[in-house]
Amino acid sequence: MDKSRAQMLWWSYVVPLLGLVLIPVLDYFDHTSLLLTSFLSLLVLMLTSVHLCPKRQLAWICAYIVLVVTVIHCPAFQTHYALGSLQGSYRSFVFIVLSFNTLWISHKHKVSQQAYEDIFKLLGMIHAPVLVSDMDGQILLSNNSALKFLGLQPEQIKQRTYFQLFSGPDNRGRFIEKYLSLFENSDGAPVGMELKFKDRITKIITTQCSTIQLNDRRVLLTELDIAGREQVNEQLQNTTRELFEAQQIAGVGSYIWDVKTGLWSGSETLDEVFGIEDPSFVKDTAGWLRLVHPQDRAEMQRYLSENILKNRAAFDRVYRIVRQNDQQERWVYGRGRLVEDHQGQVVQMMGVIQDITERKKLEAQFFRAQRMESIGNLAGGIAHDLNNILTPIMMSIDMLRDTATEAQEKNILDTIEVSAKRGADVVRQILSFTRGVEGKRVEIELKYIVRDLEKIVRDTFPRDIRFQCSVPSDTWQVLGDPTQIYQVLLNLCVNARDAMPDGGNLTVMVENSFLDEEYVAKNIQAKVGRHVKIGVADTGMGMAPEHLDRIFEPFFTTKELHKGTGLGLSTAMAIVRSHGGIINAHSKVGLGSTFNVYLPAADFATGVLRAETARLGLPRGKGETVLVIDDDVAILSMASSVLSVYGYKILTALDGAKGVDSYKEHRERIAVVLTDMAMPVMGGVATIKALKEINPALKIIAASGFCADADMTALTALGVDKFMAKPYETRDLLKVLAETLREV
Repeated sequence: MDKSRAQMLWWSYVVPLLGLVLIPVLDYFDHTSLLLTSFLSLLVLMLTSVHLCPKRQLAWICAYIVLVVTVIHCPAFQTHYALGSLQGSYRSFVFIVLSFNTLWISHKHKVSQQAYEDIFKLLGMIHAPVLVSDMDGQILLSNNSALKFLGLQPEQIKQRTYFQLFSGPDNRGRFIEKYLSLFENSDGAPVGMELKFKDRITKIITTQCSTIQLNDRRVLLTELDIAGREQVNEQLQNTTRELFEAQQIAGVGSYIWDVKTGLWSGSETLDEVFGIEDPSFVKDTAGWLRLVHPQDRAEMQRYLSENILKNRAAFDRVYRIVRQNDQQERWVYGRGRLVEDHQGQVVQMMGVIQDITERKKLEAQFFRAQRMESIGNLAGGIAHDLNNILTPIMMSIDMLRDTATEAQEKNILDTIEVSAKRGADVVRQILSFTRGVEGKRVEIELKYIVRDLEKIVRDTFPRDIRFQCSVPSDTWQVLGDPTQIYQVLLNLCVNARDAMPDGGNLTVMVENSFLDEEYVAKNIQAKVGRHVKIGVADTGMGMAPEHLDRIFEPFFTTKELHKGTGLGLSTAMAIVRSHGGIINAHSKVGLGSTFNVYLPAADFATGVLRAETARLGLPRGKGETVLVIDDDVAILSMASSVLSVYGYKILTALDGAKGVDSYKEHRERIAVVLTDMAMPVMGGVATIKALKEINPALKIIAASGFCADADMTALTALGVDKFMAKPYETRDLLKVLAETLREV
């Protein structure tokens, strides 16, 4: 309240009280005292009313003046000397009425001032710049935001009217008319206006005006800088839209959970993550628990009640859900934090939930690949030892066959050869799913492989299994080993047969396919480009999800004991990967299974594979000296015996260091070195480097039971002429020796 209003309010109380004291004193004098008292009271009343409430109270004052003048000039008043008691009563009546009105004005002013103070406090809480003005253009109130926006001090804005702030002398009349028209809007609906504010610079302000009733007057509320607010709203809308799009792309939904009521609300993306389409779905704690996978439900309920609500920890959990619309199982990652009120009580939890199903699939593929690699390293070591065991056996067969004379001896040798070769095939199968076995890669037309596959299926599978195949004539060729690809498809068909004990349909479909970036992003082993897709589908019993995730693991099988080794699909996957392709499976219990093999299409012709069936005579040596380096005594012994029989002289060494020393001693005699790649003391690579330093032109043949050692590019860089994979037969060894010695 300003000083002048306070003083006037004080006088409005003092004058009536003073009048009540003076009335008995003045009552002893003539009627002039009555008139003097009345008009003094009216004068104070007029000044007080005009200052506090200029227009409405002025009308009341005029009415009182007319009343007093009329009473004074009435006949009854003219005879007041004869009616002394009436005169005193009249004086008291007039002054009491005037005093009551003055007190009423003071009370109204007090109420009005309290309303102003309440509005002023409210405006201080509003960030938008706001002015309050009356019909005369007087600025009644303004908040700090308005002062800052206009660049004025509180005393400066009091010295100006609304008209002086936003209009000039040239347009003030039109501006006042427009201003007053706002007060005719009785419903107080907001009206937009453009104001021109001129201080140091002139700027156009977009405003929104509305009128309200404040006690006994109507005032105008003007919100300045609506353009700025609209710009903020537009930015907010853009941010909201960008946030929604980001949530859609990332599969992240946001939520707010009311701890007291248990109700929660979420974004549209969250509804999509949970698969909520039913509008009657109740979004409360029980509803959320119904969405959690049944196997995780009890644990999640305990986690929510103890870890979150009791210990007030942040929500950070990966769990499974079952979507409400399609009952699909998904993985989600939830994060959230609790919100407390001013009393420290937990009232809400705010957070996000992200669908991470695809990431979990990639992680499963990665972990499966790691398990395969670990088991592969173990199996590779076992295979190396088995190859060392089989090598002398297979080398001795050809030599013994040449000396055998009786039919029984030859039959025994044939049995030994078949058994050894079966053992070698098992070893190659182990190596094929661990590191991959490189065979001869040629351009293959899959229609011939499928045709051979169809023949064996129709001849050997039960009659109640119906076989169908489709290979379009325009199918692209693939580059690979025909025997291995045939092995993969036959393995898949055998598994399909075992899954249909009561018969069913077995279908092999071949088609061209192009793998794009989106598919590759979901399959870490795939590569972008042209592929040939081979699908093998059955209508058998299908597989459970927990089994489907493990079917490519070595030694894992769902078959009964002694009916499966668990190496079939592992081998198939290793072969497909060694060809640069991928294999995946889809299955549902009771609906059958489908295996899809993707092989890269060939980009160039490399000729057609033709199997050599003619058995050639074994080549013989001409007295050349061969240095054999191997840590296996049996291999050294058998190599010495075989090579001696076929015209070679032999030197042996049990490790690389001894082999290097032997070569230094017999350098002039040794024509070729046959060395193992995996040896103690000095390995094959170090041995080859040491030998090449002594004699860069030395002929070297490398041998190994590890397929990883068969990288001819790396071996050629070391100076290796030939490579032999263990186990090898005598004919293979003799052929490689002859080819190496003939090369210049």
